[in-house]
Amino acid sequence: MPILKAIWRVTRFILQSVLTTGLIVALLVFYAAQIEPDWVQEKEQPVYIERLPEAFEGFRIVQLSDLHGKLFPEKGLVSRVNALKPDLVVITGDVFDESNETPLGYAENALGGLNAPYGVYYVYGNNDTYLGLSKIKRALEQLDIKTLNDEKLPLQVKGQAVSLIGLNYTRTYQDTGDFADLLHNEGEAVIALAHRPEIIDAAAKAGVDLVLAGHTHGGQIKSPYMPDFLHIVKKGYEKYMAGLFKVGETQMYVNRGLGVNNIPLRFLTRPEITVITLHAENQ
Repeated sequence: MPILKAIWRVTRFILQSVLTTGLIVALLVFYAAQIEPDWVQEKEQPVYIERLPEAFEGFRIVQLSDLHGKLFPEKGLVSRVNALKPDLVVITGDVFDESNETPLGYAENALGGLNAPYGVYYVYGNNDTYLGLSKIKRALEQLDIKTLNDEKLPLQVKGQAVSLIGLNYTRTYQDTGDFADLLHNEGEAVIALAHRPEIIDAAAKAGVDLVLAGHTHGGQIKSPYMPDFLHIVKKGYEKYMAGLFKVGETQMYVNRGLGVNNIPLRFLTRPEITVITLHAENQ
């Protein structure tokens, strides 16, 4: 009968639509859970700094961030970073993770053996606190990784210097006076390591040349039809989720991180190893 045929056609269309939608959703979840979280991108990022000393032309900084206890079998992360031949390695917080109670020994498994002629430096992130910052500091020092906690040191190449600053993630630095002691450098270029990107406005007021930050995971799950899943920045700073930004004369690079937080998925926010190459702006 025509009516029964019509009902069957509608029913078949609905069933096909449901099955197709279910298959697409299942494939997307599989990709977000099993493929993208391990599909690490090596992101080459040139940065031009006007007052960069000539000796630092082409200086390579590898930035890691937000491992959150992610496993890298057979020293896979260390091998990959060392193969990039960095001059300097910086890690912008959250190697450990409170939610999965990452053991202290994880640092050696994930980061032991990192090698760069100008050192490996770390700033704390909010997830590092549960283990105790002093314990983390000692564990990292055994791996020749130096923590910078509201500290500054000079990076010297052929007698020329750039100031490297590591900022405590708990400080807001909304007053440029908070930078006063750290920025007493008689005109040297300044690179600041910070866990959170909300530092950018104060850094710009203080005259920092380059900020390297993390914390955001790039939003972790992105879609053109919905807001970023991981909004863990203060209101007004949502645009600083990933990539290179400029406020005034200050540039900031926000790394998407390597691990995950809350939900073990990534979508359109591949984990990242950033290779930053410094250049003088007038060259």
